[in-house]
Amino acid sequence: MNGLQALKRTGAIVRISRKIAAAYVLLVFLPTCLLTYLYYERTSGLLEKEVTNSMLQAIRQVEINISYRLSKIGELSDILIMNQDFLQNLAGSPHETVLRQLQEQKKLSQLINSIQSNDEIYRVRLFVNDTKMYASEHVNFFSLEEIEGESWYREVAAKQGGIVWLPTRRQHYLGDDEGKYVLSCARIVKDPDNFHHILGVLVLDVPENLLHGILNQVDFFHSSRSAFILDDGGRAVSYDDKGMIGKPLLPAGELGRIRTSKEGVERTGDGRGGVYDIYESIPAANWKIVAEIPRKAITKGNLTSTSTTALILVTGGLLLFLFAAFAIFATVTESMVRRVRQIASMVKEEGIELLEGQVPLQGGAFLRLEKSVQGMIDTMKHYMEEYYSSKAKEREAELRALQAQINPHFLYNTLETINWMAIRRGAGEISSMLNALAQYFRLSLSRGRDVLTLRDELTLAQAYMNIQMNRFPGCFRFEVDVSDELLPLKIPKITLQPLIENSILHGIREKDGKKGVIRITGELLADRKYMLCVEDDGIGMTAGQLDRLTGADGATGGYGLYNVNERIRLFCGPDCGITLHSVPGKGTRAVIVLCGDPPPQRTAGGRTPA
Repeated sequence: MNGLQALKRTGAIVRISRKIAAAYVLLVFLPTCLLTYLYYERTSGLLEKEVTNSMLQAIRQVEINISYRLSKIGELSDILIMNQDFLQNLAGSPHETVLRQLQEQKKLSQLINSIQSNDEIYRVRLFVNDTKMYASEHVNFFSLEEIEGESWYREVAAKQGGIVWLPTRRQHYLGDDEGKYVLSCARIVKDPDNFHHILGVLVLDVPENLLHGILNQVDFFHSSRSAFILDDGGRAVSYDDKGMIGKPLLPAGELGRIRTSKEGVERTGDGRGGVYDIYESIPAANWKIVAEIPRKAITKGNLTSTSTTALILVTGGLLLFLFAAFAIFATVTESMVRRVRQIASMVKEEGIELLEGQVPLQGGAFLRLEKSVQGMIDTMKHYMEEYYSSKAKEREAELRALQAQINPHFLYNTLETINWMAIRRGAGEISSMLNALAQYFRLSLSRGRDVLTLRDELTLAQAYMNIQMNRFPGCFRFEVDVSDELLPLKIPKITLQPLIENSILHGIREKDGKKGVIRITGELLADRKYMLCVEDDGIGMTAGQLDRLTGADGATGGYGLYNVNERIRLFCGPDCGITLHSVPGKGTRAVIVLCGDPPPQRTAGGRTPA
């Protein structure tokens, strides 16, 4: 009899468990899955918008670079067009003697070769009247009759001396059967004394690789199609597959939408198979830079980790909540059964009157269970909101880092432009200073790395000293005596430069005569450590000045040393860092102790960074 009653109680508990499980699925599992799906979709949309905007910014930078190169080539053509010797020799009478025409050809060739020596120009071609003896030379000089039937000749002639950019094509040259893909800057050359008289057509052939190299500077998510350039007719001007040069790359519908505006982002296709067309105009040539980015290429690499993490957390949370719910249910059920048994025993032995004051409060354990389920749902919602917020901030930081990768290219191109202008004006000292500054920026950025080899850090220090020695010529001598075995060891980035700067500003520049020597030496120590010394023969410091210099107060001028010292301690441990020794009137010696093989650094999530 007791066994039968136990089976009945077990069956009742199983039925109640099924009801609780069904309620749990409806109240917890399904809302959690819905929230996860909505979070994924919203994050995907925001990411696509931010990434496409970021890529549009990248393409704008590419357009600036390409437009600059095209304008530079246009300026080279101006140099020839406005050269009086060039025009006078080209305007010479076709009835001149052979000797006179040979002299004309020689002078014209000298001017052409001066332009053709530029790295951006592959070949200069000049089409002249066929009565000229050298019109059949077919290297730099050609007969004007050869191109009068070409469609582009009419367009060039209609420009009345303005520049016309001819799309990329395979051009064959004398002695080159295979030919070369070039785009061309073409313009009419007119007689300055008779504007209606055409002296010839000047064509500057530019290798297509010039444009392709600029396009390849930007990472487009390893798309099957990288960025490419189209002419006004939708034909490829620059593209990875040279066999497609001069052929249409986009359907008519997509090309029509792109033609209507200067720049933008167009989405074609539905679902994950859609494609983003990100484009920007090149006004000088009426071309378009286009990047086709598949939607899945944007979301695959960036959302895989997000979805995996969310799935793991949600699954773990569901399992935890499921275990907790059944534990609570078992506890409540056991409590209820115990209470029912107690009441039944009391009724059987003492009577129902004694139950007054012993009945559970209204609602009892079930009310607490319902409140617990509701609390779990509220907690899950709060957790998902916090999780979404943190991930959105993480995506924003990643996008800002992606945009920041573009800025160094813009900085290098700007410095290159200024350097070219300085060379053009014969300012050699400015050019030397710009080269040193560009090297310093390139080394200090170091692709975002915070830790370098000692070899790279010494190269960065040398670049900094080159700038200072250009700034103060003849004031410093910089010596480095570090053995090769130390060069592969690791060191936090920009450790030596603040010490060298202090030696210059607070040591040598304060001396009478303002001249001195800065010396860097190195020594390998025990226990995986090594030591570097930065010495100068400046005015030195007193003990009080040393205390102020090594303090953490930025107002005392020692914030840079404090910052370097703290980074070394974080990188190598508390037993490493910087020690300063100085004697007034004799100089200062900074001793840096570092670990050659530091222990792995842990991130907040417990992972070792790559």
